[in-house]
Amino acid sequence: MPVSVGSTIRSGPRRGLVEIFYTGNRPDEAVAAGLRGNQNDGWHAEVQPSEIDDISVTETMYPMIGG
Repeated sequence: MPVSVGSTIRSGPRRGLVEIFYTGNRPDEAVAAGLRGNQNDGWHAEVQPSEIDDISVTETMYPMIGG
């Protein structure tokens, strides 16, 4: 399932969980995977880092601003 990793939750009872966001275009797939949300706001969940596998990294280089 295509997801984007957001950030690690650093405080509270969910500390240590990783926030993920669904990046696919099939809402039924997101619902079946247990993600929360809707088609307007997107689908998301908090998961244990050990649940994330098959990772590919995309790096974006932004131009420097100014001089």
